[in-house]
Amino acid sequence: MWNEFIWIAFIWFIWRVYKSNWDSNYRAIILWIVIPYVFFSVVKTKMPPYLIFTAPAMFIMLSKACIDIVKTAGTYRKLTPLVVVILITVVFLSMRYLLERLKPFETNETVAATGQKLKSLASGITTGKTVIFNTPYNIEMMFYSDCISYPFIPDTDQVDELLKQGFEIKILDSPDLPDSLRHNMNIEIVSL
Repeated sequence: MWNEFIWIAFIWFIWRVYKSNWDSNYRAIILWIVIPYVFFSVVKTKMPPYLIFTAPAMFIMLSKACIDIVKTAGTYRKLTPLVVVILITVVFLSMRYLLERLKPFETNETVAATGQKLKSLASGITTGKTVIFNTPYNIEMMFYSDCISYPFIPDTDQVDELLKQGFEIKILDSPDLPDSLRHNMNIEIVSL
């Protein structure tokens, strides 16, 4: 949907709204973005589709940034090449993001096999207080089970804190898994 440039545009947009004495239309767009991001940041399963309804506000904000960049290039002719590069970058970053999400070159068999592996892993989860780390499909994993799933390997402080809170911890096995985690008796090492 959007790309890395959106956050630069967001910061710029807030600055523009501040400079325009907090115009009510612009304030509404900022609230349309900020409230859902804050609210869904505290939700247990942080799913990207939860924020899809902020996309129109993000695109309005991005288009306003692009329009102002073009107007700046009209005022300062020396900036025209830079403006062209910025606008082309916005388009290509968006296309890259789109291709990453759609995965047009991935076959249905690959998706089905991954789903089966995740279902198999989910069948071993007996409690809702389970955290699985190092899963390359962390979002999909939360669809198949009542667990929290992260794509990274935790450090020992994170593990200790979760154990104190009563969570069951599973880590997907990989060669870069530290021995301190691999030999921790409170952690279950699993594989897909």
